Amino acid sequence: MLGGMTNIISTYHPKFSIELKDELLKSLGSSLEAAKALFIKNDYTLQAFDGIGDYFWVPTPQPAAQ
Repeated sequence: MLGGMTNIISTYHPKFSIELKDELLKSLGSSLEAAKALFIKNDYTLQAFDGIGDYFWVPTPQPAAQ
């Protein structure tokens, strides 16, 4: 699902509260590392992780234009 949303992610920078399980992602041909890399590549910061599999990603604040 995330791979198909790259245009939305890079254009609109929505916040994501998402459950990511490596075992499930691997069964779908992806991985937890690939999902994390997608967010990082699009200037997201991990704001919260519950230690089980729930992640909250937010766009990294950009410096104000001067």
